[in-house]
Amino acid sequence: MNGSSAYFASGLVAVLSTRLIKGDKIVRLSNCVDLSSAYKLLQEFGYASFSKLDSPDFEPLLMQEMAQTIAFLNKYTMVTELTNIFVTFYDFLNIKLLVKSKKLDKDLSSSCLTFGSIEVKELFNAIAKQDYSSLPQFAQDLLNEYDKTELAPYEIDLIADKAMYKHFLSLAKKSNNKEMLDYVKVDIDLTNIMSSYRSLNANFTAEFTRQFFIEGGNLLLQDLSFDTLTSLTNSFDVKDYELFGKFNRSVYLPLCKLCLKICQEKTSFAQAETYVDSYKKKFLQPYSSVNNSVMPLIYYYLAKQAEISNVRIILSCIKNKIDKELIKTRLKDIYV
Repeated sequence: MNGSSAYFASGLVAVLSTRLIKGDKIVRLSNCVDLSSAYKLLQEFGYASFSKLDSPDFEPLLMQEMAQTIAFLNKYTMVTELTNIFVTFYDFLNIKLLVKSKKLDKDLSSSCLTFGSIEVKELFNAIAKQDYSSLPQFAQDLLNEYDKTELAPYEIDLIADKAMYKHFLSLAKKSNNKEMLDYVKVDIDLTNIMSSYRSLNANFTAEFTRQFFIEGGNLLLQDLSFDTLTSLTNSFDVKDYELFGKFNRSVYLPLCKLCLKICQEKTSFAQAETYVDSYKKKFLQPYSSVNNSVMPLIYYYLAKQAEISNVRIILSCIKNKIDKELIKTRLKDIYV
């Protein structure tokens, strides 16, 4: 995409950003008493396909909305290496699902997402025939790694996640975009913190937990002191303590405190997940209005992704008659 096209894309993103469902719109949608009234409101907000929906099965239309968002990202990108970080994410999800389905001898291809760079049918056939030659190199490498030994389901996830972030780092470095390289490193750090505390919450051993650590971020494996972390969770005083390793001197201190509190109180990690989304939003926000750059497009994509997630949460809560105040605690910040 040339310079003039890049400016056009940035201008288009600026217009579309004003139409995102946030603020008062989110409040109005959350206050709907039933799905019918929510569908009508979504139609008003630009989700035209909801005008014909008369059933509680709204997921296909949300998937359609996500597919259109990915198509928009691919159409207007000027740096495919960077936007592919978000597109190939779905390839890794599909690979994990199809490899597990092969182990279970069940066809789960209908559950795959169609947003990735690899056609689901092509991926399914390659895995079924164990011939990966037609697939992109990152998929070949991952599937060849799987074929080396018999794996437990959690190991399939573990190997894929490490391969995914290695691929993301490679794409970011290839693009020579420092902002996105830093973003991927931050994403790895946040993932490592969350997985460490989840493991702790599940009473996994330090040895078992260490294998989940993903290399390439700003934090190192030796920064983790699992003995200190374990002793902290045995105390119910969260006002005065020292977090494990270098985390207590990092910008991730608030997340560590939140995760520790969750472990102590044995509550859901949903609030921590919301914090992580918000942190990544704030990290990218300074670059969201840089013209002649792919960053506004990426920022809009993440905003639209958060919007669709919020719509799904709200509709699910309305469908299952969950308290409206609880709905608000589960919603993600819209980026723009």
